[in-house]
Amino acid sequence: MRVVDELHLQASGFQGTQPAATGRPWYHPAVPLKIYIYGYLNQVQSSRRLEREAQRNVELMWLTGRLAPDFKTIAEFRKDHGAAIHKVCREYVESYTMLTLNADQHSLMRRMHKPDPKLGPDRQDKRSLVLLEPQDFDQWLAGTVEHASALIRLTPVERFDAGPMSPVEPATIGLITNFQDQA
Repeated sequence: MRVVDELHLQASGFQGTQPAATGRPWYHPAVPLKIYIYGYLNQVQSSRRLEREAQRNVELMWLTGRLAPDFKTIAEFRKDHGAAIHKVCREYVESYTMLTLNADQHSLMRRMHKPDPKLGPDRQDKRSLVLLEPQDFDQWLAGTVEHASALIRLTPVERFDAGPMSPVEPATIGLITNFQDQA
């Protein structure tokens, strides 16, 4: 959420970043944006539930500096700044979806995984992450299913910086066997 504090919200299309000359001051857009992102990440969509979370959740209180907009303010922010929220999320919110492909035929990745003794030889497929190039992000996010499917491919071996790892001394771990001895 610190990213929100570093954004140029006015350039992203948010209104109210500068206080008006007259009238009651509104919340800076960073506050409801943090609440909105918190709700998105925690699967809280209701403006009324977000209002309650802002009043009772210590984590959200810390993020907003103990500011707690009411549900109507949160709903209006979402309605009035939909395009700006979408723009910020496309630029700054990462997707934590991890796609993998069978890499049995990949010249590097097929050597990376140990066989799982619990699985039969027909189920011992090697997996490799699907990496998207920055120039493909828009096609992945806004393209058709066919366009996105074309981006799912194994990464060429030339892109990897692979080599032997230097030997590492095994760490010794002391185990506490009797907690009463530690008192």
